[in-house]
Amino acid sequence: MKKLLSVLLAAAFLLLFTACATEPAGPSQMQLAPGNLTDEEKNLLTLVGSSQTASLFDFQLDDSIQSVNVERYELDANGAWRSFGGGSFSVSAGEGRIALSLDPRRNEIRFAVQGEGGTSALQHEYPVDDFADMAISTAILSEPVDIVAGQEIPLLVQVLTRSNEVYSYSVEEFFTPESYAQHDYEHVYAVTVTFLADDLA
Repeated sequence: MKKLLSVLLAAAFLLLFTACATEPAGPSQMQLAPGNLTDEEKNLLTLVGSSQTASLFDFQLDDSIQSVNVERYELDANGAWRSFGGGSFSVSAGEGRIALSLDPRRNEIRFAVQGEGGTSALQHEYPVDDFADMAISTAILSEPVDIVAGQEIPLLVQVLTRSNEVYSYSVEEFFTPESYAQHDYEHVYAVTVTFLADDLA
């Protein structure tokens, strides 16, 4: 049953890319923005149990960008972000989409990028799997942001805790990890992307 759900989730993830991207941001402006799901896509995500964990983003690039790097972080005991892996994807000028899902209940982190050259995807596990009875609070990029080569953009920050008190955050607080560290949450994770002028080759 778990394998069937994984296959359905993978299919849903790829189908997210079939919708039209947002209107181009302009000939000289590069932008990353939350994507809009169609009713059909929302229903498909609900069917595979991922409506609460999947996020979609649209991007518009010019020819100065050659690749995008995704980085996954965990907040360590010292209140600093520690990377636990990621990946890089080739991209080209034009429109593209990013799909992201962090699902601790399934112990899955999925990330996919679609551009004019095709679709690439990664799947990983969380660095720990003791999430029983934990509350989950997730902040997701909700406003368009300009893309600047080499500048890290937080897409998502996720708090998992058994505490009775969980505060609301914006993804911008990724840059001030002490905001999370002061509350002694058991686990805080983040995913960022960085668009780069360098090719992967």
